[in-house]
Formats: sequence, structure tokens, C-alpha cells
Amino acid sequence: RGVRDTSPPPPLAPLKVVTFDEKVEKLTCYYRLNEEQISYSEHERKARERGATVASIGSAEENEAVVRVARGQFCFIGALRIGGGNGPTSANWKWADGKPFQYTNWSRDEPNNYMGHEDRVMIMGNGKWNDIHQGWTGPAVYRFAGKPQWYWEESAERLRNHANLKPGTNFVPYSSNDNDKLEEMHMAHKPFCRLNPGYGVDLIKMQQTSMSTGYARRVIREASGPQVSSPPPVIKYDRSRVAWYWEESPERMGMHSLVKPPHWVRFDPATEDKLESALQCGNAGVMTVPGKYHADIKSMMQKNVNTGFGRRIFRELA
Repeated sequence: RGVRDTSPPPPLAPLKVVTFDEKVEKLTCYYRLNEEQISYSEHERKARERGATVASIGSAEENEAVVRVARGQFCFIGALRIGGGNGPTSANWKWADGKPFQYTNWSRDEPNNYMGHEDRVMIMGNGKWNDIHQGWTGPAVYRFAGKPQWYWEESAERLRNHANLKPGTNFVPYSSNDNDKLEEMHMAHKPFCRLNPGYGVDLIKMQQTSMSTGYARRVIREASGPQVSSPPPVIKYDRSRVAWYWEESPERMGMHSLVKPPHWVRFDPATEDKLESALQCGNAGVMTVPGKYHADIKSMMQKNVNTGFGRRIFRELA
């Protein structure tokens, strides 16, 4: 029988930020999971804000992809009941995004329109479908059309080393793994993405920087896929209650005005904003001086990217 709207599924830990899990290879779309336990209409609105729809499914391959993304959770998909009948086909159902309702994977004896109010659909952990009351609250899988591709700029003298340049440009596509990392950070409004120990990408300036030399290259995103509909969040904090410092050698303390005994020098306000933003966004580090110094938030060390010389940093709360 169907899942009754009076019997909610086991509780799931809600996340503060919408999480997107998996890029679906060999398909012309992305499926991503929003784990927020909210109603279908709320999911519909949030998907639309992100340039997506609650997921439509057109094949067994897409159904399998949705199951992987959902990680075994019962989730809304974007099927809507039409008319007053209770059949399993396009005579009684449509996809919210307008795609043809052809492929189905209903569970046994479903849809059953329990109590006459089940006009939405959930996908279960085994990939089977069940009709559900639209007032049910739970996660949903979103579908994004297209596959965004990220590129980095190569120098003219090294273009011959690459066979897969973006046509007519000197931009090289990132690998699939790096592309996924960049897209995940972009969609989560993160300001920085560390690709490997040697390189990171500033997602605000759209620059890739070498952690060892500070050399920067331009980065572009080919916007064929999901778009972020709002700018990255501005980290707000009370500057009168937070201060960031770096460690100076004793013989050089006289060169600085904003000092904290015995040997700490306060960062300038703009750099404090960078550090506080990195901390609150959960990033591992930030370039405090472009091309010269990098601060590791976890180890609380600032290093010269050219020499590797490190100094301690610390954060003080008033």
C-alpha cells in the first residue's frame, strides 16, 4: 500500500545549506539533492531560484542516477497528477518541467491515490515510485539542464601542450574531478576552492593561483548549466569584537602601529574580512596578500608562498 500522509518517514538531520551530491555522467543534465525537509511547493520555488526543476525522469539510467543522488532517502520527484483518474500513465500524470511522461517505475499496486489526495510522487530507496500527498515534507532531487565546464587560461607558448582547448581561445578545460569541485563550491557560494596542495581558485576574482609562486591565471565558467541566482553571501560580523593578528619578529615590532604585546601585528580591515569570511565559510585558507602570503585557517599559520617561511596567526574575540 501507499505511504500514508499521516505517517512521516524517519527523521533526517536537516542541513543549513542545500547540499548537492553527484554529477551524473553520460547524461545531459545534473541531478542534485536538497536534503531540506520541506513541502513540494517550497522545493519547487527553491529549484526555480537555482535555475532547476524538481526532477523529471525519462529513462532507467536517469532513474538510477536519481537513486544514487538521493542516497537511499525517500525524495520528491517532479511528477504531478492531472485529472481525476488513478492510472499510471501520461493520461493521469505529467512532469512539472513539461517533458513527456513516458518512462515509469511505479512500485507494486501504485499509484493508488490513498484517500484521494495523493497528487505528488516520491522515489524510494529501491528506485520505485509511490504517489504521495503534496503536503508531505521531505527532501527532493532537482534536475539542472546542461553541464557547466570550467576552464583555466594557458600561456601562449604552452598552448601546444594541450589538445582540448576551448575552440578559438587559450583556455584549457579542467579535469572532471576538478570541474566537479569548482562547481560544488560555486553553487554553495564559497569564495575559494582548493584543487590540490599547489593550486586554488578564487571564485570571486575568478583566478587560479599557485600556492608556491603566487602566479595567477584567469578562470572562466561556460554557463551552460545551473546558475547561481544570488550573489555570494556577505559575511557580517562585529568588527569591534573580532581581531586577527600575525606574528612578527621582536626586532621589527617598532615598524608597526597596530600591535598587541608581545609580538603580534593586527591585519588591516580588508584582510580581516577575508580571514573571517574564510573561517565562517569553512574554507581551509585564504591569500592574505595576493601572490605573496597565504593563511591556513586550520593550522593558523601564514606562509610566504615564495620562500615557505611561516608565521603564526591568531583570532581574538573581545
